[in-house]
Amino acid sequence: MELKPQPGKENRVLSKKYYVWTGIIFLIGITITLVIYTTQQKTLEARQQELVSRVHMTVYNSIQREIDRNLDALLALKTSFVAHRGMSRAQFSIYARHYLQYLKSIQALEWVPHVLHKDRDSLEQAARRDGFAGFQIIQRAGDRSVRAEDRREYFPVYYLEPFEGNENAMGFDPGQASIQRW
Repeated sequence: MELKPQPGKENRVLSKKYYVWTGIIFLIGITITLVIYTTQQKTLEARQQELVSRVHMTVYNSIQREIDRNLDALLALKTSFVAHRGMSRAQFSIYARHYLQYLKSIQALEWVPHVLHKDRDSLEQAARRDGFAGFQIIQRAGDRSVRAEDRREYFPVYYLEPFEGNENAMGFDPGQASIQRW
């Protein structure tokens, strides 16, 4: 007796193999796509992070350079002050204007001397003789300025450049604000 293949059985086996291989190839394709996508996403994120880091470093370096330039100017101004064993208001103005023309990030330069209470009246009179009528050492009282209360020492803004636009700082004792916070 001769065995004859049943019609369609071979086609069913081939059909199952076809679907199995198609499914395997499909899964391999999806897996490869996901691997490529994940790799590209990580690469993109790394590039973005590198770019952000570069931008931050550029900004940081720019700010640091400006701070260094400002500190160099302040040190040079201090050195000039010490070399001249003090400075007149006119001399301070000349030096300060020179530095301010190059350093746009500085609003104003000030000289803030240490003044003992016993020297307060003579300092205020000297400023008035220099043309600052009504000069006095002041402190903040709420939103207004008032004559500074009697204390052992003061740190008033005495030289100020530029004066225009910064008038309210003249005579202000920033040391008083520090004392109150303690």
